[in-house]
Amino acid sequence: MYLLTFNSKKKAKLKGTFYHKYFFQHFHPIFGLNSLQYKMANWIKVFKTKNSFKAELLKNDLQTHEIMAVVLNKQDSNYLIGYYEIQVPDEQESIAKVVIDIFNQNDHEVQ
Repeated sequence: MYLLTFNSKKKAKLKGTFYHKYFFQHFHPIFGLNSLQYKMANWIKVFKTKNSFKAELLKNDLQTHEIMAVVLNKQDSNYLIGYYEIQVPDEQESIAKVVIDIFNQNDHEVQ
């Protein structure tokens, strides 16, 4: 029999022989199904730039079109080499590329 109890800090404790396997597969923040690595597994890089402002502007533009987007900072803080990349979920990749093309056209018109 397995028993789910709560301690004084309102954290759930599962008592039983399969506790570790169940906990790590479902609730653990690093190894469980709710981990960031699991959620980011199907994300694709759609844009890369050395300008942090341009990356943030494009991310905001994607989000206004209801496309989930994140900016990953892959720049070395000591030598300022590297780049910023924008990733989107793979099911939104085609829509994101259209928005990025429009963003680049507007950027070239301003310059």
